[in-house]
Amino acid sequence: MTPLLSVVLPLFNKKPFVERAVASVLAQTERRFSLIVVDDGSTDGGADVVERIEDERIRLLRLRHGGVSKARNAGVRAAETDLAAFLDGDDEWDPDHLETLLRLRRRFPEAVLYATAYRFVLPGNRVRFPRLAGIPPVPWEGVLSRYFRSAALGHPPVWTSAAAVLCTALQSVGGFPEDASLGEDLDTWGRLALAGPVAFSRRGLATYRKDATDRLCLHLRRDKPLPFVETARNVLEEARCDAILEGDLRAYRCRLLSLSCRELLRQGRIGEARSLLSECARPPYLVPHVLVSRFLCCVAPFGAFLRRR
Repeated sequence: MTPLLSVVLPLFNKKPFVERAVASVLAQTERRFSLIVVDDGSTDGGADVVERIEDERIRLLRLRHGGVSKARNAGVRAAETDLAAFLDGDDEWDPDHLETLLRLRRRFPEAVLYATAYRFVLPGNRVRFPRLAGIPPVPWEGVLSRYFRSAALGHPPVWTSAAAVLCTALQSVGGFPEDASLGEDLDTWGRLALAGPVAFSRRGLATYRKDATDRLCLHLRRDKPLPFVETARNVLEEARCDAILEGDLRAYRCRLLSLSCRELLRQGRIGEARSLLSECARPPYLVPHVLVSRFLCCVAPFGAFLRRR
């Protein structure tokens, strides 16, 4: 059976959850896929769990630990198809997820990035839905006319475990940044959205399991800005966009900068956070993330003072 798309599942120490993630792939209504599990040097035996699952569509690649971006890039390079969908090792899909992504591909062949809606599962099995700004309700699907505005004002319209990309398009923008420690997926979707249209469906949901584990272990490098921050600056300086896109790009760039700012604050690097936040002093419209970051920069010195006492 010739696959219509490849599924890339990066795996690092997700043994308690990976069998559930793989089961959600194997339960898809669309059966014509290959599943590439990229083990990023796990030490908990998670890759052995995958190896015991008997299904000829599953391939297991074992790498030395290099981070999630390196694992995703390796999976895309190993893909047998020109369309790759992503699923993290502690998340899962509704049964019609791949069917929905392929329908988007048929309806909108000009797009380079495809995504579905998603839900959060919190501790206690509580379910919440993200606030997706400027996207019509169910059953809408189509091309996002203002991706960057939506991404700046609400939850990300494209989230990694709900996304599929054209492999050639991803490679043309440099893939996932392997030296980034934060926001590498948001950065990648931004660079792809500059390269071509983004198609979205409210159906075929993915589930972000926030109850699964502590998902992040970060140390932000201030000297390594996300590629999109520089890409957006170049586009704006070269005036390669109209006034509407210019404003949306500035707003989204501010969102990424504020994301980095908040991580710097978590590390106690208050001066660096304020310096970074000064780069988005004048967003073109109200960006909630920037307001929150400004507030945190104001109160951070008081928290540091109390911790010293």
